[in-house]
Amino acid sequence: NNVTVGESDLSGNTSTICTNSYTGSGGYRQVFLGLGVEPLRLKNTSLSIGANVSYLWGNYSKSVTNSYNDNYVNTLSKFYNSDVNAVKLDVGLQLQQRITKDDLLTLGLTWGWGHEMSGTPECLIVSNNSQTSVSDTTTYRADGQLSIPTTYGAGLVWNHAQKIRVGFDFEMEKWGSLKYPLYGVVNDRPQYHFADGQFSDRCRYSIGGEFCPNPTGRKWLGRVKYRAGVGYATPYLKINGQEGPKELSASVGLGLPILNGWNNRSTINIGAHWTQQSAPGLIKENTFCISVGLTFNERWFAKWQLE
Repeated sequence: NNVTVGESDLSGNTSTICTNSYTGSGGYRQVFLGLGVEPLRLKNTSLSIGANVSYLWGNYSKSVTNSYNDNYVNTLSKFYNSDVNAVKLDVGLQLQQRITKDDLLTLGLTWGWGHEMSGTPECLIVSNNSQTSVSDTTTYRADGQLSIPTTYGAGLVWNHAQKIRVGFDFEMEKWGSLKYPLYGVVNDRPQYHFADGQFSDRCRYSIGGEFCPNPTGRKWLGRVKYRAGVGYATPYLKINGQEGPKELSASVGLGLPILNGWNNRSTINIGAHWTQQSAPGLIKENTFCISVGLTFNERWFAKWQLE
């Protein structure tokens, strides 16, 4: 992305002083191992506990380059990068309570461990003089490490006779307590340091439902699942002291059963998802995507028992 900075004289003519070019690349990968147990199971009540242990690794790099016009001889480029390695832990608890013969309530609670990750962010400052062809490079290392926010979540689902499911989900990400590295002048000295006030705690609210006319019937159309949901998320970024983009989302989908001599539990899932991120005076972005997935839930390896 490019941002052009200009000036104007008394006659109203404008000229370009410099162009700021922004680039970035990188990403993170995650592998995890999950385990769940059911320590309590009664006639109408069951309790399950589970956890995911994940390993994150990757890197990011971004740069800001100032390209000036002929009246200025110095150019300044800033290169930011960091490698990241971290272990992540997520714990969950699920309580199911049967209210009536056809009605089942499910309550879920989650917690994600927030902590520092390994890897020290670096900032490389390169100053070039186009007349003398002299380049000056300075490397700064931040006095800390990037962090993962602590997360809390809760959800409630009502299930009526396997035909109707309605659920509400809430999640809070504690970004407000985290610091982020910034390059600037502190006590008359240029520094690359961790500063607070760059983030806000983020809350996500989601509600959705699923309808299946006849989940145990023999007709294919009666076992099709119809899904829809909406969501809202508060911003967690702060840009020049202003709140960043909030998020609105909506989705619809179908669960198409696979019925033949070998399969009667598997499903083809098709969904469409729309997301809008917007902040007054900053940005407005609309994203639309279509997803297709397969869910296998067959008893292929069950042994037949003859009596």
